[in-house]
Amino acid sequence: ETCADVMAAQLMGQWYLDLLGLKPALPKTMIPSALDQIFEFNVMDFNYGRCGAVNGRSPERKQVEASQGNDVWSGINYALASHYLFHRKKNQAWKIIKAIVDQTYSKGFFFRTPESWNQNGNYIATQYMRPGSIWAIPYVLGLIK
Repeated sequence: ETCADVMAAQLMGQWYLDLLGLKPALPKTMIPSALDQIFEFNVMDFNYGRCGAVNGRSPERKQVEASQGNDVWSGINYALASHYLFHRKKNQAWKIIKAIVDQTYSKGFFFRTPESWNQNGNYIATQYMRPGSIWAIPYVLGLIK
């Protein structure tokens, strides 16, 4: 069965390929438009971008049926932000980064970054490892190798 939902992580395979400097899996012209759609549906249509990119949105811009589809995963957001930077979409990248940092630090988590949270502020799995994808941001910016 085909799913038409817009997923925040739908380009994670391409993200890996881009970070490693490998041949793209998708036509290069499709990637920017997919990133634009993710930003519109999953970032801006979810609490006006203040929470980061929610995992999934239906084509009607509504919540998806899967329970975790309605959460914001901090690690996926850092990876997604670095992918925006890679494709020279700086404003979108920094909007996502600011939202994730604000959510993490304003709630007092600091170095106990949670796996995810929802629109109501409910968090799960503090001290989660996936937010380590934050290191892709300085890598894409050329600050580390």
